[in-house]
Amino acid sequence: MNRILITGGSGFLGSRISYFYRRKAEGKISVFTPAHREMDFTSLTSARDYLLASRPEVVFHCGGIADTEYVRTHPEEGYHINVEGTANLAQLTGEMGIPMIFTSSDYVYQGKTIAGKEYCRQTDELHEEEACSENEYGIQKLEAEKRCLTANPLAVVLRLTWMYDIPRRGVHNKDNFIVNLFHAEKEKQPLRFACHEYRGLTDVWQVVKNLEKAISLPTGTYNFGCTNSLPTIKVAELAAHLLGLSSQIVEEDRERFADRPRNITMSGEKLRGQGITFGSTEEGLRRFIKENFPVS
Repeated sequence: MNRILITGGSGFLGSRISYFYRRKAEGKISVFTPAHREMDFTSLTSARDYLLASRPEVVFHCGGIADTEYVRTHPEEGYHINVEGTANLAQLTGEMGIPMIFTSSDYVYQGKTIAGKEYCRQTDELHEEEACSENEYGIQKLEAEKRCLTANPLAVVLRLTWMYDIPRRGVHNKDNFIVNLFHAEKEKQPLRFACHEYRGLTDVWQVVKNLEKAISLPTGTYNFGCTNSLPTIKVAELAAHLLGLSSQIVEEDRERFADRPRNITMSGEKLRGQGITFGSTEEGLRRFIKENFPVS
């Protein structure tokens, strides 16, 4: 594989995929990260022209609107980019015989019921076939997944968790779980975390490195991130402790999701069957902090 195209290449995940391959290949792999003015994937003509010119051997589709609140308040714009844009790329890559890796979200599990069961049980890990969302962002991602797999027989859909990292040179940095904890410590402004929510959190670099293996996955949909058995408040308390931050920066939010606890923790069983593992959120946090904040 010598030619890679990444949509959303200036974003949090896309910029790290680009950085990873450029450093690893030392110029031996051509990495294309087109800006919107170079390739507008909501336009079949624009996307086709760029694909024909760049001739990628695989496309990582990370582009789109990831702000769930913005999608909720601007559903038509979100649909045009997140659904129709994805469908365009899937159609074109399918016609050209190019594998496409589409990054979806754990928000596809945020529905009233899941496979006939009550909405959330904290012990459940959700399997790929149990997706059901009532959130506008999740609804759009689900439709985009289906259209992607229908249009391209070489497509792979990866459902990602919430991801984190520290600020680094050469990539796009933005607020995330780890950064927000340090900001809270600096500003002495506590953060509130839900007691009635369960969801995985994953080191973004673990996602990037496992993407290499994902290229060879059989077509289909896969949960792609850490599992988790802890409520979000306990994950935050653990992270603050491991980082040596004050326990006062983390506060309980007992109201959010109290009437209907939220669990969007994904099972990794299907992915493990293909030889790709992430481990638990706790394991990932401990490893990340040990690697990035070594004891002096």
